[in-house]
Amino acid sequence: MARNGKNIYRRKDGRCEGRIYYEGRKYKSVYGRTYKEVYEKMIKLRCKMGFKDAKDYCFNTLAELWLEEKENTVKRSSVVAYRTKLKNHILPYFTDVFMSKVTNTTLSAFVAAKRADGLSDKYISDMVIIIKSIGVWAEENYSVKNNIKKFKTIHQIPKVPKLLSKDEQTKLHKHLSEKLDGTSISLLTEMYTGLRIGELCALRWGDIDFENDVIRVNKSIQRLPDGTTGRTKVMVTSTKTSTSDRVIPISSFLKDKLKEARKADNFYLLSGNEKIIEPRTLTNRFKAILSAAGVSDVNFHSLRHGFATRCIQKNVDIKTVSELLGHSSMNITMKTYIHSDMQRKRECVEQLKWA
Repeated sequence: MARNGKNIYRRKDGRCEGRIYYEGRKYKSVYGRTYKEVYEKMIKLRCKMGFKDAKDYCFNTLAELWLEEKENTVKRSSVVAYRTKLKNHILPYFTDVFMSKVTNTTLSAFVAAKRADGLSDKYISDMVIIIKSIGVWAEENYSVKNNIKKFKTIHQIPKVPKLLSKDEQTKLHKHLSEKLDGTSISLLTEMYTGLRIGELCALRWGDIDFENDVIRVNKSIQRLPDGTTGRTKVMVTSTKTSTSDRVIPISSFLKDKLKEARKADNFYLLSGNEKIIEPRTLTNRFKAILSAAGVSDVNFHSLRHGFATRCIQKNVDIKTVSELLGHSSMNITMKTYIHSDMQRKRECVEQLKWA
């Protein structure tokens, strides 16, 4: 006899059998030692078969199905990031937990546990966004009760990167201008465009339109799992977001330097040939050049930050800066990329006169 109308039976061999009926009298069976084990297997199978009438589904199963759908709708690099966070942190924490049992309290405990593990608020916030997305998706697709809609995303205070001073930027600019090898011309281009490092590595000479004095940005280079061996390899991908595809004007100075170093259209700017050089290699070269130029050791990304900050210091409007950087909103530009140096602050306070 079926238990509680769930179509779970105790077999003569002692095992439990659960049957899921579809298309009339057809059914699929799952087996286990206990009722609970079979019931959970049935939930997972019903979820995979597309049944949308159950109120309880395991979080892990829903997360896997959510990720399968994302594989067809977002960039591969985003899927890799989702999968990494799910595998290493989210799924182990929510093992055997039903989605309807995930509450604000549960999520708060998850945040506290991950902070105790030493993870940054940025990384934890990204995981919270994934969990909330799974909750919304499960409610829309499987009518699962979503109790975490109103959970507030962690407030983050953006870290201000160490930036080169104005004098150091001038010194670096002079050092790069004197050499026109692939690395120097690429870094000089970075100072005038604020490209993402993957975009800079993917830039070919054919992407530079010397007639209209613009650079067309539509690719990026990343190291990603190849999907078969589990190893990683360097891949040319699309840019980060739809707004990342953009056209950036180049100054007359940069145009002249680019013309001096110009090579075949199918050659990469960085390598000077058809060989791809990945961001990690460019980062190492950047460190060596900083040392050779006698300036502070900073992260490569500080050049992008510095570009944005310098634009604002020259009174360029935020919308223009945001579009140059390829941001999806001006809010991102304001919160993350606009920094005021001590010289700017000093100029500000010197203007205050009370007598």
